[in-house]
Amino acid sequence: NALQYLLRKIKNSEPVDIYEKGEFYRSYMDVEDCVDAIRLVMEHGDINAIYNIAPENPSKFIDLIQYMCQKTGSKSQINFVEPSDFHKKVQTQSFRMDASKLRELGFTPKYNEKEMIDRLIY
Repeated sequence: NALQYLLRKIKNSEPVDIYEKGEFYRSYMDVEDCVDAIRLVMEHGDINAIYNIAPENPSKFIDLIQYMCQKTGSKSQINFVEPSDFHKKVQTQSFRMDASKLRELGFTPKYNEKEMIDRLIY
């Protein structure tokens, strides 16, 4: 939900606070691709096996924020702030899941992260 929350703020040209200067990685996937991946695993995956549902490569968070600002023509001020003590404890710096087993089933997402953002904008 964080990405959609920030996108809404950016669309409204509201200020946006970003931790760690956005220099971390996250994986985002369009919900339609998630549904397709889950269906593929249900129909063709091994029983009792673990399949991570994720895009192949994560994106640098600040790149996604800058893309959203550019695409929407936003006048949002991007503020780089220090994470709260709570977020320092519970939030990972960067995150990537190994989705190779999903790829072995033949899964390819229809949308990359920028196309997913484009779908959320309009």
